Amino acid sequence: MGWTGALLEQGTLSVEINSADNGNRWVAVNVMGSKEIVSNAKVNRDGIGAIVSFKPRHGNTVMQPILGGSSYASQNSLTAHFGLGHAQKGTIEILWPSDVRNRLYTVRHGEQTTFPEIPCSYDAKWRSTRAYLRCVKKALFELMKEDIITYRDARRFMKSAYRAYHQTNHSRHGLRRR
Repeated sequence: MGWTGALLEQGTLSVEINSADNGNRWVAVNVMGSKEIVSNAKVNRDGIGAIVSFKPRHGNTVMQPILGGSSYASQNSLTAHFGLGHAQKGTIEILWPSDVRNRLYTVRHGEQTTFPEIPCSYDAKWRSTRAYLRCVKKALFELMKEDIITYRDARRFMKSAYRAYHQTNHSRHGLRRR
């Protein structure tokens, strides 16, 4: 491409800064596939192909896929960002490319969470609650062993896994938790 002959006027260089100081809140979610770390895990380390959903308390669910790239020589962010408005917390749900669903409750505003693949879907047909929880516990232990999550993280994921399983199975049978 050659010079067009157009002359540019003298001006000033400026940068627009968005301070985002509107009082609204946010959360950031990094997904991490656990293939070759956790038994039966199938998703790549970057979690590409996962669909992250976030529901602020008393708000609407928003979904964001984790994509590898959008065009030639470019890369989408592997971090999903969600707004909470004025809500204090919300719930993250991940649909992994392996059709496994995981959920994390009570994600607080300003939190930046790394959510590893736990290859135990709370909505799958399990022989028993005990079988499901054994699967989750084993995966969390393997993640702790590799220093990917802390004991505190494991407890949090375990509580959320139990709650998601319990809510799903009670709603299937017409029961509502009060």
